[in-house]
Amino acid sequence: MGEQEEENFQRSAKLLLEELVEDPDTRELGDYLEKYYMKRANVWALCYRKHLGINTNMYLEALHKKIKYSYLNGKKVRRLDLAINVLMKITRDIVFERIIKLAGNVETRKMKNIRISHVASEKIEHSDISSLKPVVVGK
Repeated sequence: MGEQEEENFQRSAKLLLEELVEDPDTRELGDYLEKYYMKRANVWALCYRKHLGINTNMYLEALHKKIKYSYLNGKKVRRLDLAINVLMKITRDIVFERIIKLAGNVETRKMKNIRISHVASEKIEHSDISSLKPVVVGK
């Protein structure tokens, strides 16, 4: 519910719950929403959070866009098995990206040796450095 006015939100929520509870097929969903969500609407409804400066839907919308255009090529999926397959692929890719991000700061042995040599070279006094003449071979 993206309603920004509290009165409109309350009215829409009440109508939705009435419709859900009246229909035997959706009665359980209506009861669930009323019990767990509507009593805490001030925590999740946009009309109560508009002055916080954040919209938590941004991450969800970005994920939806990624799934729709990167994995589904903008097409709707009507088969559940294909949708599950796509969700498994995106989960794999997200986990892999996270592992790379976390492991990105791990120093390899070669880089560690280079860093140690560099730190040691910074401690060399300038007076200890001498110039060498180049050696010409083959003349």
